[in-house]
Amino acid sequence: MSIEEQRNFILDNINGIIVKWDMSSNKFAVPKLWESMTGYVVSEEINFFGQLKKIICSEDLGKFMNALKESVHKKADYFECEYKIKTKSGKIKWMLHKGKIFDYSKGQTLMINYISDITDKKIYESEIRYLAYYDITTNIPNKLFMTVKLNKFFNDASLKSKRNLVLFYICIYNFEKIKDVYRQDFEEALLKKVSDIFKNNLNNEILCKVEDSKFAIIDYSCGDVEKARLKAEYFLSLFNKMMEIDGEKVFVALNIGISFYTDGVINGDKMMRNSDMALMKAKKLGKNQYEFYEEKMNVEIMDRVKIENDLVKAIVNKEFILYYQPQVDIDKMEIYGLEALIRWNYNGTIKFPSYFIDIVEQNGMINEIGKFVLYEAFVQAKRCNDLGYEKIYMSVNISKKQLEEDSFLDFVDFVLKNTGIKANYICFEITERILIDLSEKMLSVLSKIKDMGIKIFIDDFGTKYSSLNYLKDLPIDGIKIDKSFICNIQNCEKSKMILKSIVNLAGDLNIEVIAEGVETYEQLKFLKSIKCNKMQGYIFSRPVDSEKLIKNLKNSYEIWDNISESYNKEN
Repeated sequence: MSIEEQRNFILDNINGIIVKWDMSSNKFAVPKLWESMTGYVVSEEINFFGQLKKIICSEDLGKFMNALKESVHKKADYFECEYKIKTKSGKIKWMLHKGKIFDYSKGQTLMINYISDITDKKIYESEIRYLAYYDITTNIPNKLFMTVKLNKFFNDASLKSKRNLVLFYICIYNFEKIKDVYRQDFEEALLKKVSDIFKNNLNNEILCKVEDSKFAIIDYSCGDVEKARLKAEYFLSLFNKMMEIDGEKVFVALNIGISFYTDGVINGDKMMRNSDMALMKAKKLGKNQYEFYEEKMNVEIMDRVKIENDLVKAIVNKEFILYYQPQVDIDKMEIYGLEALIRWNYNGTIKFPSYFIDIVEQNGMINEIGKFVLYEAFVQAKRCNDLGYEKIYMSVNISKKQLEEDSFLDFVDFVLKNTGIKANYICFEITERILIDLSEKMLSVLSKIKDMGIKIFIDDFGTKYSSLNYLKDLPIDGIKIDKSFICNIQNCEKSKMILKSIVNLAGDLNIEVIAEGVETYEQLKFLKSIKCNKMQGYIFSRPVDSEKLIKNLKNSYEIWDNISESYNKEN
């Protein structure tokens, strides 16, 4: 094989072509591979660069010509440029073009051009870029994309001077509950549906998928509070209704947090945190709510973080204690039950559950604290039993997260055996809202609790959507009427009618009824008149610690003295 044949063999088999341009004679040596790459015929008569200019895509032609001219005019003896070409068949390809000029002693000047097809590389880079900046489920920009956009805004003085930037943070209301009920592909279909609705109703705003059920909308032209309010209300109006997704119907509502670019916002991260804090506040208000960021939210978040940290220490330092409130059968004039109520001895101050319970439910500590409550309450129940109070049972509040925990039933069984208390002396109280989205798993757990011999009561009955017709199909022993009904007895005839109906229907279904929050003799008198004889409230006793409880049980006449005192005050 001759030297020329060897050279041609190498040129025909490298990943690209080498085009030699004799700048002295303006002649080109172009390998045949160029024809298979582009579809255009190669000949010595054709000006290669003239042909190349015609097939380079218009948006890339300028940068190629500039690079070529600089090199030709000796401003740079080497250039490198990426551009797109349109082949004869109409296909778009990416090319990498490297050129270098060589001057020879005989006055000959050559430009050696190396041109390779980098289409596959560009497609791969594009796919990587897409994965980095876009959400796969919804095909919209993701949080990284949003961060880049916001940081670009904060680095551009001309944009900042307009002060029109608004960032909406949006989440699907009760998304976690939806995830619990429906399958994963339904969850993805829901996210796509929400994304599509937004895309079809936005103009120049940028929609991003931030995380899980959270979206963001960047708006560069809405720096006015009233405009932002109207937009938020419009976004909410697109939802807040039943939607059909993959043949299933589900209620979809939103919450929205809103923040503005102001002097105090120094970067995109700060703005995102502000919108997120506003969203957290909106979620606490319930479905279909929006909230604007306020500076005081920072203080609230810091307070919350401190409480969370202190709660972790509280478990280690055993700062939680139980108080007990008696439940009274007014007809028999006796204490028949106790409700265990958790308290937190926080730096010497007794804190009620309203101070910390939402936090422990959200951060997952509820299961650990719940185990403490169960064990302590069972121990106290056994203590009362051993002291001869054999007719008194112990009520313990159980959260949804406890019912969902795989080991919950095993732990209950362990505590029953370890403390020696019999199951028929125990009652579990679950909140009414648990019934709203009761899963098959939780229903099974409730049935097994019932099979153990433990009673089950619905707490705060009447505050949500429960119905006695629904309860007849559940393993429920009784209900506790919410104190909001009791406190209105004196002034609200409707409350009296509702109470009477509940007591009568419960009797027909053989369901026990306890009236919660009884504080006055007038309330007691009415409840007794409708045959609701089991009650709990301050008129009998406030919650007390374990030592005070034993004293009260030994001197139960004090409870009846309290009733007499209340009667005398009201009459």
